[in-house]
Amino acid sequence: MKNDIIKRINTIGKVSSIITLICRIIAIIGAVACIVGGFICLAAPKDTVKFSGGADVNFSYEVDDKFPVKFFGFDDMESDLKGQSIRFGGISVDITKAEMKDNAGVFEGSVNLDNIDAAHFIRMAAVGLFLAAIYLAAITVLLVFTQKLAKAFSVCESPFEANVIKRMKAFAYSLIPLGVISLFSGSSFKYASFASVSGLNLNINFTAIILIIAVFLFVQIFNYGAQLQQESDETV
Repeated sequence: MKNDIIKRINTIGKVSSIITLICRIIAIIGAVACIVGGFICLAAPKDTVKFSGGADVNFSYEVDDKFPVKFFGFDDMESDLKGQSIRFGGISVDITKAEMKDNAGVFEGSVNLDNIDAAHFIRMAAVGLFLAAIYLAAITVLLVFTQKLAKAFSVCESPFEANVIKRMKAFAYSLIPLGVISLFSGSSFKYASFASVSGLNLNINFTAIILIIAVFLFVQIFNYGAQLQQESDETV
């Protein structure tokens, strides 16, 4: 008759197997949707989306008296900015008011958009969708090995069985792709113009890396426990 602890391990394994199966289906659907969406964005004509519109702008600032703003020559800047009309592609900025003093100032004007091509936004969306698909694919791989580990726990007679240890090792190795992806998690794309991507910021996710190391450590602990149980069984 099975020990109560083993029964609980089997029950948890069965429940975990069902949950990981559901999560795996969701991850696959999400990855496929991201891939399809990415290709749709790439296939969209350049003039598919355009922006037009405008808004009034009111900006003010205030500087502490201790800050050496007097070196900035605000009087000259104020006269230069008044009545300025800046044009950049289909974007126009009209400055109607510019009052700049040593410790405070205010700007008023308007910003207008005239048929701004959104092709760069569409390309950025495509890149984001493909990156999401890669991440979901890595999650799917992880869930496959997680489900196998859960199934091993659902039928085991001992958590130190060879099959359980084998599945734990496979699960630990399946975390490596996510560890690699975590090196780029939180990255942001910057664009220097409306048509190109200029770079990638690297932001290392140490939490994911520490988690992977912890899982490998637990695998070694279980492996050692399996060796001790084998030696105990042979002694008996």
